[in-house]
Amino acid sequence: MEMGAGQLTGSFATSSDPEHLRLLDAARAEFVEHGCRRTSVGDIARRANVSRPTVYRRLGDKDQIVRAVMFREVIGSLTSAREVIMALPTPAERAVEGFVRGVIAYQRNPLMSAIQRFDTDVLGPLAAPINSEWMQILQKLITATLTGPDFPRDAAIRAAELMLRLTISLLLAPSEVLPIATEEQARWFATTYFVPIVESTSIITAP
Repeated sequence: MEMGAGQLTGSFATSSDPEHLRLLDAARAEFVEHGCRRTSVGDIARRANVSRPTVYRRLGDKDQIVRAVMFREVIGSLTSAREVIMALPTPAERAVEGFVRGVIAYQRNPLMSAIQRFDTDVLGPLAAPINSEWMQILQKLITATLTGPDFPRDAAIRAAELMLRLTISLLLAPSEVLPIATEEQARWFATTYFVPIVESTSIITAP
């Protein structure tokens, strides 16, 4: 059964409560302008015109706020392109398109650009360990994208795990040998490496 993003977000699910969303928007705006490290809970409270205790009560501490804002940003980028990706006929095509759209969205995102400018050490801890809850959620989203009549879920899980690890590595530590800075480069990489991963995983049984 195919699962949508809303079924996969677990404890990271963003509330639809307007006040909660407004506080997350205020935090995001501060992070974009000043970076995560230089932004305090007090800065977020002032931008949102609420008290610091209100921010703590609604969003948690600073680390929790950073994770919540980052998670919403990443999931938002993935789910916005999901309809287009899922319309493609094969798992390999969906894997390529998902990678390309994800990489381009990452590179063009103001929050990610701010983090690269102000807080280069923020993304690493968020992605490590790979088994952290929000990384498992990303893996499940990729798995759901691949799973189909000709692609069993257990095979999709293995392919998603490998592709996610490769993607994170290339985003956090860009390679001169395997550049993905442009859409053309990202598509070449995904076609060259992800297509064989998907196709071989779908037909080879794990020991």
